[in-house]
Amino acid sequence: MVTLNQLIHKIYLYFLMKRNPIKFAVVIGVKVGRNCRIIRPNSGTFGSEPYLVDIGDNVTVAKGVEFITHDGSLQLFRAKEPLIELFDKVTIGDNVFVGVNSVLLPGTTIQNNVIVGAGSIVKGILEENSVYAGVPAKYICSLDEFLTRNRSRFSYFRDLNAEDKRKAIIERFIS
Repeated sequence: MVTLNQLIHKIYLYFLMKRNPIKFAVVIGVKVGRNCRIIRPNSGTFGSEPYLVDIGDNVTVAKGVEFITHDGSLQLFRAKEPLIELFDKVTIGDNVFVGVNSVLLPGTTIQNNVIVGAGSIVKGILEENSVYAGVPAKYICSLDEFLTRNRSRFSYFRDLNAEDKRKAIIERFIS
């Protein structure tokens, strides 16, 4: 049975998650660096061991990203080994972007200056200054190659107000 204090704490965490995702992450045990963005986390974003998640500085975690810190497949062995468990950290370095709906599995380390493409399943070490994507995530190119390949597609509208930005985007892509 849930006590009143437990219920109040769950409600507090829910509203904190919606209003201040960084503070929510810190309160539940995630180590979060400076200048990070966690876009629309949910109650399962950081798994059941959020204290095993370490996020560096200048990191963006897009919506739908999941940090998995344990291996549930060991359930298959519980008849023979009832106490078996496998936990591991998920560590993200500095200046990292993790794309929407990616899954970071136990034992993952993402080094500095990495882009993880949307929908990637990540396990192991992602080397710095690189772009990774896929299922499983694989090396795509260096950050320098990424910039070179995509430069013609870049827009420079960040300093515009919302209405001017809308007009500029429509002019570029629709007109």
